[in-house]
Amino acid sequence: MSKYDDLFKLQNAIAGISYEYGNSNAAEGLRLVREHYFNGRNGDRSDIQDFLVVITDGVSNVQPDQTLIEANLIKEKGVHVYAVGIGEFDPAELNEIASKPASENAYILSDYSGLDNISNSIIKQTCRVSHYSALHNR
Repeated sequence: MSKYDDLFKLQNAIAGISYEYGNSNAAEGLRLVREHYFNGRNGDRSDIQDFLVVITDGVSNVQPDQTLIEANLIKEKGVHVYAVGIGEFDPAELNEIASKPASENAYILSDYSGLDNISNSIIKQTCRVSHYSALHNR
C-alpha cells in the first residue's frame, strides 16, 4: 500500500501480475494480506476503510479448512472483501469469503475477460466509501 502513490502506478502494477496455473491456496493469500499489508507500517490508514479484492479460478485445495477462517479474520479487522470467482470454483466458498451481503460483494464470471466489466463497479463502490470515510473522519 505504501509502494504506489498514485492510481496510474497502481493500475500498471496490477496489470503486470502474472497468472500461475496450479494449486489454489486462498487461505495463505488471505493470511499474508492480513498479517503484512493491512497495517500502519505498510501504509494502512486507520481512518480510511480497507478493501480487498480476492480473485479465484478454482476451489481451495491447499489448506481448504483454513480459507473461511482466514476470510473471517480479515473481515474482523474491518476489511471489506470483494470476492470474484472465474470459471470453475465453489460458489458457497466465494460467498463466505465476500463481505455481507454476498449479493453485492461476490461476483461470478465465466472467464477473465469479464474482469473489465466489474472493475468499474468495484472502483466506484470503494471510492465512494473511501471518500465518505475521509470526509467524516477528519
